[in-house]
Amino acid sequence: MLQRDVWLRTAKSLAVGQTTRIYHNREKRPNLSVGNDVDKYWCYCYACKEGGVVRKEHVKINEGVSPEAHRSDLTLPQDMRPVLGEEMLENAIGAFLAGKCMDFLYVPADTLKYSASRKRLMVQVQGKWFGRDITGSAAQKWLSYNGAHFVGERFKTSLLVAGTAVVVEDLFSYFKVKHCLSFTKYSVYCSLGTGMHGALMQELIKFPRVLFFYDGDSAGYDGAEKNARRLKVFGPSTAALCAPMGLDPKDMTQEAITEHIRGHVWTS
Repeated sequence: MLQRDVWLRTAKSLAVGQTTRIYHNREKRPNLSVGNDVDKYWCYCYACKEGGVVRKEHVKINEGVSPEAHRSDLTLPQDMRPVLGEEMLENAIGAFLAGKCMDFLYVPADTLKYSASRKRLMVQVQGKWFGRDITGSAAQKWLSYNGAHFVGERFKTSLLVAGTAVVVEDLFSYFKVKHCLSFTKYSVYCSLGTGMHGALMQELIKFPRVLFFYDGDSAGYDGAEKNARRLKVFGPSTAALCAPMGLDPKDMTQEAITEHIRGHVWTS
């Protein structure tokens, strides 16, 4: 099998379906045929009678059934590999994110990894690992591998008077809302679902105001209302400020997110 450094760069420079011939070793004519197919890069030398193949195993990463369609595996995958720096994987994950109204701009891209065995996009946040199903068939979209009960900025004493906490229910929404509210007095948290764990409540009661910015569906509305009522008993002014019906916070534009949150008028 021919070494990849001899031909792979040329193959990647070709359009899908295109082939070319290049010189190999000291042969007097271009005997090395190189091609770019939909599912693979390949080469074959007619003089040496040798070739090589590199399959684009991750081009269709979101196809097929999840190995966790019926039962989730909470052990950390052992086959994680970085997304950035591997061109085809980067493009495939980029397309997946775009389909969720997300972008590498919002997520901590340098920590993103992919597990082929689990068909999950892996992301590390504050030392904790989380996995997002990319097939659409897993029993759970998001998994936490380190027992995290929430994600969010630690409370800043300087914000005690003016600070407001915004709570969303999933990590993609967390990343996007956090990006939109950078350099403001808003602190963003993710409750990892529509419930509110006691550990998160201990964080939120330190804020004078808390907005529950959950998804615009029945589960989001119910969870936001329940959490707002529960937390209000302990002092903060609270509000259930879910996304418009049918949308998640991550589905909204940056301008819409900002206007939605800053446009809220506190009545108590």
